[in-house]
Amino acid sequence: MKESWCVIPADRGTVRRVCISAPSPYIDNTVTTSKYTLFSFFPVALFGQFRRFANLYFLLIGLLMFFGESTPFFLTPYPSLTTLIPLAIVISVSLISVALTDMARHRADDEVNHRPTQVLK
Repeated sequence: MKESWCVIPADRGTVRRVCISAPSPYIDNTVTTSKYTLFSFFPVALFGQFRRFANLYFLLIGLLMFFGESTPFFLTPYPSLTTLIPLAIVISVSLISVALTDMARHRADDEVNHRPTQVLK
């Protein structure tokens, strides 16, 4: 690919080079309001769920109950699944809600970014 250059005078008598057919070193004006990408959704969203004190509390209680079932150090009156299954359901519903919201944000971003614009020269 042949690069073509255009010299444009800038402020204070300096000259800057603008590359026409190669990638621009300047930031584009793409709008991004979504929080997650396809690869970052599960780690970031799970971290956000367990930042809530109630979710972290029930996870720790469920883990303690699990260790109480599988080790002879202490006894637990209820199985650990009585805490972990409802926690998994609540977190799953929250993650689905967050995913749907973020997908709507991605669609809105694509709509805004693909609108025709006028370039003022």
